Parts: sequence; structure tokens; C-alpha cells
Amino acid sequence: MEPRQKGEQTVPYAEDRRRWGLRCGGENRRRLYRSWQLRCGTALIWWATSILLPAENFEVMVAPMVPYKRYGNGTMVQLKDGRILLAYNNWTILGETIDRSPANVTGRISGDGGRTWGRPFVLHEITSKDSFGRSGPPSLLRLQSGGIAFFYGEMNSYRDFPYYFRRSEDEGETWSEPVRMTADPAYYILINHRVIQLETGRLLA
Repeated sequence: MEPRQKGEQTVPYAEDRRRWGLRCGGENRRRLYRSWQLRCGTALIWWATSILLPAENFEVMVAPMVPYKRYGNGTMVQLKDGRILLAYNNWTILGETIDRSPANVTGRISGDGGRTWGRPFVLHEITSKDSFGRSGPPSLLRLQSGGIAFFYGEMNSYRDFPYYFRRSEDEGETWSEPVRMTADPAYYILINHRVIQLETGRLLA
């Protein structure tokens, strides 16, 4: 980069920002975003399996096998028999990666500490015709009572994104009827795997 001449008036990086804006407009911006999603997802899986876990033969839990397939918002809970229940958002339409695209909550179970995973199954799917079909980020939590709590959202519109609570007393085999947590219509977001239970028993989301 050439040094600025005395008296020359410039805005730092203005030219770079202008060129970046031209290159990233419209479809190019969407392609870059999808590429970023794929790279970040791959990097996260590598980090989790290569650094957090011992260097043994672990298999990848979830990874795109085709371009523009989106997964995200994972949460886990350990079952009483030692198995691990994983839940995550699974966007169901190939190539649709925007937030309002249909996505269910998919589950998988590992019986060997995360080294291998069973076949995916649908943990929750929105069937209402009045909804976008988009399940919000899930959270699983082991309750003090011994049961498992399951939190998730249902995107009905940009002005109505409520969250619900269900619980299981048989280690995820069956779930109670959903209870709506957010009464007023609004766009609520509950980040995945963030719910905690206080010593008093109250749930904090």
C-alpha cells in the first residue's frame, strides 16, 4: 500500500469497502453467506472432534453431504443409561437456507460416548398450515426431578415466533403436550442449549 501524500484527504478503507459492496451485492452476497455457513460448520465439527475429544475414531455427527444443506442449533443431554441424545435444527428443503425456510428438530442417539451415532429421527415437526414450518433453536435440559425438558420455537410469521415447553419422564421415548411459554404474539428468540434450572426449581431461559 502506497503511503498517503501530504495534504491528501482520504477515508481509510473507503475504496475497499466500496469494492466489497459491489462484489457482494445480490446473488453474490447469498453465495458468500452459504459458503461461510458451510465453512464455519465444517470448522466447528473439526474443532469439536479434534480438540474437545480424544484423538480416536470418532465419526462426524452431522455434516452436509450435498451443497446448500443446512443444519444448526445443536443441544445435548445425557440419558440415565449413559447414552447421549442430540437434537438440532434440520432444514428440510434442499437449497433453502434462510431462517424462515422449513426446518424440524431432528434427534440422534449415541451409545458410545459420541464416537458413533444412530440414524436421525424427527423429534419435533410443525404440521400447522398457518406456520412457515420453521422450528426454532431447541434446548434439552435434565430437570432436578429427573425428567428431561425440551424447549423449541414455532415460526408462524415475522410477528409471531412463540416458544414451547415439553417434558419427558421416560428418557425421551414420549413427550408431554406442548405448553406455550410466550403469551403475547412477538418474534422471540431462545438460543439453543441456554436454559438453566435454578436451585429454587425455577427455569431461566
